[in-house]
Amino acid sequence: MSRIFSFSTRENPAEEQLIEIGDDAADPVCEALASNTARDVTAAIYQEPRTASELADYVDTSLQNVQYHLGKLETAGIIMDVGTAHAESGNQMTLYGPTHDPLILVAQSSETKPMSSEQLKDVLGVVGIIGVLSLLAQWIVTRIRATTVEVTFTGPGPEMNQPDPLWGLPAGLVVFAVGLILVAGWTWFRT
Repeated sequence: MSRIFSFSTRENPAEEQLIEIGDDAADPVCEALASNTARDVTAAIYQEPRTASELADYVDTSLQNVQYHLGKLETAGIIMDVGTAHAESGNQMTLYGPTHDPLILVAQSSETKPMSSEQLKDVLGVVGIIGVLSLLAQWIVTRIRATTVEVTFTGPGPEMNQPDPLWGLPAGLVVFAVGLILVAGWTWFRT
Protein backbone atom coordinates (compact mmCIF):
# COMPACT_ATOMS: atom_id res chain seq x y z
CA MET A 1 0.00 0.00 0.00
CA SER A 2 1.64 3.21 -1.08
CA ARG A 3 1.25 6.59 0.57
CA ILE A 4 0.16 9.75 -1.20
CA PHE A 5 1.56 12.00 1.50
CA SER A 6 2.30 11.95 5.17
CA PHE A 7 2.88 14.51 7.83
CA SER A 8 4.58 14.23 11.16
CA THR A 9 3.30 15.52 14.49
CA ARG A 10 6.81 15.26 15.91
CA GLU A 11 9.91 16.14 13.93
CA ASN A 12 12.64 14.30 15.80
CA PRO A 13 12.72 11.59 18.42
CA ALA A 14 14.01 12.53 21.85
CA GLU A 15 17.69 12.27 22.68
CA GLU A 16 19.14 8.93 23.60
CA GLN A 17 17.62 6.78 26.29
CA LEU A 18 19.95 4.70 28.42
CA ILE A 19 18.33 1.72 30.14
CA GLU A 20 20.29 -0.47 32.51
CA ILE A 21 19.31 -4.13 32.28
CA GLY A 22 18.99 -4.36 36.08
CA ASP A 23 16.50 -1.47 36.29
CA ASP A 24 12.75 -2.00 36.49
CA ALA A 25 12.41 0.14 33.36
CA ALA A 26 14.21 -2.58 31.39
CA ASP A 27 11.53 -5.24 32.01
CA PRO A 28 8.89 -3.96 29.54
CA VAL A 29 11.59 -3.11 26.98
CA CYS A 30 13.14 -6.58 27.13
CA GLU A 31 9.69 -8.21 27.06
CA ALA A 32 8.64 -6.14 24.04
CA LEU A 33 11.86 -7.00 22.18
CA ALA A 34 11.82 -10.71 23.06
CA SER A 35 10.74 -11.95 19.62
CA ASN A 36 12.56 -11.72 16.32
CA THR A 37 9.51 -10.11 14.72
CA ALA A 38 9.43 -7.34 17.34
CA ARG A 39 13.12 -6.65 16.80
CA ASP A 40 12.65 -6.60 13.00
CA VAL A 41 9.70 -4.20 13.37
CA THR A 42 11.73 -1.96 15.68
CA ALA A 43 14.71 -1.96 13.30
CA ALA A 44 12.42 -1.01 10.39
CA ILE A 45 10.85 1.83 12.40
CA TYR A 46 14.30 3.15 13.35
CA GLN A 47 15.18 3.29 9.62
CA GLU A 48 12.12 5.43 8.85
CA PRO A 49 8.60 5.92 10.20
CA ARG A 50 6.20 3.34 8.78
CA THR A 51 2.58 2.25 8.96
CA ALA A 52 1.49 -1.13 10.30
CA SER A 53 0.75 -2.41 6.79
CA GLU A 54 4.15 -1.25 5.52
CA LEU A 55 5.77 -3.03 8.46
CA ALA A 56 3.82 -6.22 7.75
CA ASP A 57 5.10 -6.19 4.17
CA TYR A 58 8.64 -5.28 5.26
CA VAL A 59 9.02 -8.05 7.87
CA ASP A 60 6.88 -10.50 5.87
CA THR A 61 4.26 -11.29 8.48
CA SER A 62 0.56 -10.69 9.03
CA LEU A 63 -0.91 -7.31 9.84
CA GLN A 64 -2.40 -8.73 13.07
CA ASN A 65 1.05 -9.97 14.19
CA VAL A 66 2.61 -6.55 13.51
CA GLN A 67 -0.21 -4.77 15.36
CA TYR A 68 0.31 -7.04 18.38
CA HIS A 69 4.04 -6.17 18.47
CA LEU A 70 3.39 -2.47 17.84
CA GLY A 71 1.13 -2.39 20.90
CA LYS A 72 3.81 -3.99 23.08
CA LEU A 73 6.56 -1.72 21.67
CA GLU A 74 4.43 1.38 22.19
CA THR A 75 3.55 0.35 25.77
CA ALA A 76 7.27 -0.20 26.49
CA GLY A 77 8.05 3.31 25.24
CA ILE A 78 10.22 2.16 22.33
CA ILE A 79 8.02 3.53 19.54
CA MET A 80 5.23 6.09 19.26
CA ASP A 81 2.66 7.54 16.90
CA VAL A 82 4.54 10.19 14.91
CA GLY A 83 1.90 11.19 12.42
CA THR A 84 -0.60 10.08 9.83
CA ALA A 85 -0.16 8.62 6.37
CA HIS A 86 -2.85 8.67 3.73
CA ALA A 87 -3.24 5.71 1.40
CA GLU A 88 -4.27 6.03 -2.24
CA SER A 89 -7.71 4.84 -1.15
CA GLY A 90 -7.93 7.85 1.19
CA ASN A 91 -7.66 5.85 4.41
CA GLN A 92 -5.67 7.38 7.22
CA MET A 93 -3.02 5.19 8.82
CA THR A 94 -0.85 5.76 11.87
CA LEU A 95 2.86 6.26 11.26
CA TYR A 96 5.11 4.75 13.91
CA GLY A 97 8.54 6.13 14.74
CA PRO A 98 11.13 5.78 17.52
CA THR A 99 10.65 7.59 20.83
CA HIS A 100 14.39 7.89 21.44
CA ASP A 101 17.32 7.93 19.08
CA PRO A 102 19.19 5.86 20.05
CA LEU A 103 17.77 3.49 22.62
CA ILE A 104 20.69 1.98 24.54
CA LEU A 105 20.45 -1.12 26.73
CA VAL A 106 23.43 -1.65 29.01
CA ALA A 107 24.27 -4.58 31.24
CA GLN A 108 26.48 -2.89 33.79
CA SER A 109 26.25 -1.16 37.10
CA SER A 110 25.47 2.52 37.45
CA GLU A 111 29.07 3.20 38.54
CA THR A 112 30.38 2.09 35.15
CA LYS A 113 27.76 3.52 32.80
CA PRO A 114 29.12 4.59 29.43
CA MET A 115 29.43 8.27 28.68
CA SER A 116 26.30 9.68 27.09
CA SER A 117 26.51 11.92 24.04
CA GLU A 118 25.61 14.93 26.22
CA GLN A 119 28.46 14.14 28.62
CA LEU A 120 30.80 13.66 25.65
CA LYS A 121 29.75 17.06 24.25
CA ASP A 122 30.45 18.63 27.65
CA VAL A 123 33.91 17.07 27.84
CA LEU A 124 34.78 18.08 24.30
CA GLY A 125 33.53 21.60 25.00
CA VAL A 126 35.75 21.91 28.08
CA VAL A 127 38.75 20.54 26.19
CA GLY A 128 38.04 23.03 23.40
CA ILE A 129 37.93 25.93 25.85
CA ILE A 130 41.19 24.78 27.42
CA GLY A 131 42.71 24.55 23.94
CA VAL A 132 41.64 28.10 23.08
CA LEU A 133 43.01 29.39 26.39
CA SER A 134 46.32 27.62 25.79
CA LEU A 135 46.59 29.14 22.30
CA LEU A 136 45.83 32.56 23.80
CA ALA A 137 48.51 32.04 26.47
CA GLN A 138 51.05 31.04 23.82
CA TRP A 139 50.17 34.07 21.71
CA ILE A 140 50.51 36.43 24.71
CA VAL A 141 53.90 34.98 25.68
CA THR A 142 55.10 35.21 22.08
CA ARG A 143 53.95 38.84 21.82
CA ILE A 144 55.63 39.75 25.12
CA ARG A 145 58.88 38.18 23.98
CA ALA A 146 58.68 39.95 20.63
CA THR A 147 58.31 43.36 22.28
CA THR A 148 61.23 42.99 24.69
CA VAL A 149 64.39 44.83 23.83
CA GLU A 150 66.87 42.59 22.14
CA VAL A 151 70.51 43.18 22.81
CA THR A 152 72.83 42.03 20.10
CA PHE A 153 76.49 41.43 20.62
CA THR A 154 78.95 41.84 17.87
CA GLY A 155 82.11 39.94 17.71
CA PRO A 156 83.03 36.50 18.94
CA GLY A 157 81.26 35.01 21.91
CA PRO A 158 78.42 32.69 22.82
CA GLU A 159 75.02 33.28 21.29
CA MET A 160 72.55 34.63 23.85
CA ASN A 161 69.06 33.11 23.70
CA GLN A 162 66.33 33.66 26.24
CA PRO A 163 65.38 30.37 27.84
CA ASP A 164 61.72 29.41 27.98
CA PRO A 165 60.64 30.23 31.53
CA LEU A 166 58.27 27.24 31.89
CA TRP A 167 60.65 24.27 32.23
CA GLY A 168 61.67 24.63 28.60
CA LEU A 169 58.11 23.96 27.39
CA PRO A 170 55.92 26.26 25.34
CA ALA A 171 53.55 28.29 27.53
CA GLY A 172 50.49 27.08 25.62
CA LEU A 173 51.37 23.44 26.23
CA VAL A 174 51.82 24.09 29.96
CA VAL A 175 48.44 25.89 30.17
CA PHE A 176 46.75 23.04 28.28
CA ALA A 177 48.28 20.35 30.51
CA VAL A 178 47.44 22.22 33.73
CA GLY A 179 43.89 22.80 32.49
CA LEU A 180 43.40 19.10 31.71
CA ILE A 181 44.80 18.13 35.12
CA LEU A 182 42.45 20.58 36.88
CA VAL A 183 39.39 19.35 34.95
CA ALA A 184 40.31 15.69 35.57
CA GLY A 185 40.78 16.41 39.28
CA TRP A 186 37.48 18.27 39.50
CA THR A 187 35.67 15.42 37.68
CA TRP A 188 37.25 12.80 39.94
CA PHE A 189 36.36 14.84 43.04
CA ARG A 190 32.69 15.09 41.93
CA THR A 191 32.36 11.32 41.51
